[in-house]
Amino acid sequence: MKKWIKILAVLTVIGIAAATYVYVFVYNKAHPDYAQLEPKISLTAENCFTTFRVNEAEANERFIGKMIQLSGHLTQIEHSGDQTIFYFILSEGMFGNEGVRVSMIPDEKLSNITAGHSITLKGFCTGYNQTDVILEHGSVIY
Repeated sequence: MKKWIKILAVLTVIGIAAATYVYVFVYNKAHPDYAQLEPKISLTAENCFTTFRVNEAEANERFIGKMIQLSGHLTQIEHSGDQTIFYFILSEGMFGNEGVRVSMIPDEKLSNITAGHSITLKGFCTGYNQTDVILEHGSVIY
């Protein structure tokens, strides 16, 4: 009986150590400050969209997981609660507008920005869903 108690105690200690490791190094991992990250690539919204549309595999390799800087004609702004999404609409597809969609950082000062003007911004590229190039954590470059 004592042998089982010792084995159970060792397994409990190993489990607590593993849970602590996961919490400290995985769950509680610090996130990057996206507003302070420097863009790795600079191009127009139209070039970015065209690259994904023509050769998605190459564009995935070049852009996904990187902070990129885009410039272009901002065509639409959508507000939903504290979330603001900027759209560069570049094409009309079978399911509606297509282009580049940038989800902005909630704390970003965006009150003086209106649709219909040229803008330069940066965002973390997360992919392409066959209609839009998706950027997250966007911020305006003034």
